[in-house]
Amino acid sequence: MLAKILLNINQDEFSDLEKGLLAFINSNKEVVVKMSIGELSEATYVSKSTIVRLMKKLGFSGFSEFKFSLSQDIKQKKMNNKTTFDLFKSQSADIQNTLRNIDIDKMKEASMLIKKSQITYCYGTGYSQRKAMEEFGKQLIACGKKVILIPNETELEIMTNIMTPQDVLMISSLSGETKDIKETILDLNIRNIDIVSFTQNQNGSNFISQHSNYAFFYNLTKFEVVDNKNTLSFITLHLILDYLLRVYVTETRSINNDDDKKTN
Repeated sequence: MLAKILLNINQDEFSDLEKGLLAFINSNKEVVVKMSIGELSEATYVSKSTIVRLMKKLGFSGFSEFKFSLSQDIKQKKMNNKTTFDLFKSQSADIQNTLRNIDIDKMKEASMLIKKSQITYCYGTGYSQRKAMEEFGKQLIACGKKVILIPNETELEIMTNIMTPQDVLMISSLSGETKDIKETILDLNIRNIDIVSFTQNQNGSNFISQHSNYAFFYNLTKFEVVDNKNTLSFITLHLILDYLLRVYVTETRSINNDDDKKTN
């Protein structure tokens, strides 16, 4: 719509008064979009009827429809003027940074913690985290491990009471600062129950990672899906859990092969 105004501003069909009004609008778009027709009339010394006539020349039913179109142009321009944010490069960077920050030795130790555990408990503090832990738990079950998937915070508190030092809790969180489970985490520490955590990498530790035997971090970046609405992709959480699973399978196979060699 603004392109149309700029295109037509010098055409003969517009009077000098209308051209002056258009010039004012183009120079003060963000102000005009918040004005009433009366306020625009006072600011430009142009009558309301002249403004309405101009709007109709531009193809609008009136000033209100013009303002709506103007506001949409302003929003679109702001989005176009933002620093270009390549969603695919962002995803690639998150994946690469997540993999780069993995401590393979700690990953091996954590996998052996799982192998030695009687029961592996899996819990996520949010919906996406729980789904990731459920998938990870199912994969461990396929590996022959006894796994209990914890569906919510209430169940976590209940399960905490029956966990033993022979068990391990695998927990994923975004911030690692979920207030309602801090006492539960501290209780597990006191009872010497191992914790392996997966939280967002925020260039620093968090409560859950600080109170875990092994802490792993995943990178993720918010991105806009529609105007002013952002979302998060937990692909890197799934990635690091998948990496741990592969380390677990590799280490288990290595131990089994060594045992076979000793037997033979």
